[in-house]
Amino acid sequence: MLGKQVVLITGASRGIGRAIAIEFAKQHWITVICARNYTALSTVAEEITQVGGTQCLFRSFDIRDSITPLAIEIMEQYGRIDALINNAGMSLKKPFNDMDRWALEEIIETNLTAPMWLTRTILPYLQKQEQAWIVNVLSSAAKFGFPQMVAYCVSKHGLLGFTQALAAELENTNVKVVGVCPARVDTEMHRKIFPEVYEARLLRHTIMAPEIVAKRIVQIVTSNKAHNGQIINIDPWHTNLYHALKRLT
Repeated sequence: MLGKQVVLITGASRGIGRAIAIEFAKQHWITVICARNYTALSTVAEEITQVGGTQCLFRSFDIRDSITPLAIEIMEQYGRIDALINNAGMSLKKPFNDMDRWALEEIIETNLTAPMWLTRTILPYLQKQEQAWIVNVLSSAAKFGFPQMVAYCVSKHGLLGFTQALAAELENTNVKVVGVCPARVDTEMHRKIFPEVYEARLLRHTIMAPEIVAKRIVQIVTSNKAHNGQIINIDPWHTNLYHALKRLT
């Protein structure tokens, strides 16, 4: 099948990745989704069908493993890749003195090294298109340091640097590289790490639904208005202000 645009999304079995996949499907993109949890992925594939998605390919694997077989399968089946969304990630809230090397390396590999090598594999296919996108899902932890989250902050700072460096390297080409920095997002991982935020009534309004992030990412790709290397903040304050101003105009 040739013609329809194809997006590859990592970490798509839940949270932001799931929401991104469904939002792209609503825009009639072919979605290729991957994550470690096969059962959860198959559920997302069913949801994509329910919202009118015509094509969805899902494969279960650890993104630290080679993605080459999947890339070949995508090209054989669809003949193109138009966007890569590096969303997969993991975190751990623990004092730095108590972290073992294995836990630290797992976070760095999952959040930084794996997306870099995955991008290296997919980039030649993106370069064949008239216009293509790489969107790296960062975090406010890409710009600030948080206690007991050293490995996560380091990995996201690194991914931000990768985003900007690769964007500079690909300047004046057909591939745009951008990063999005969501603030607090209501995901399973966030609830596990920051249960106190969900217990405090006054803080609940600072938490976004994953769909808000997903809609913004899809808008970035489909509207083609973001500039190469742009780092886009997504938080409830900007979102609420945007909708308030939109109602007034």
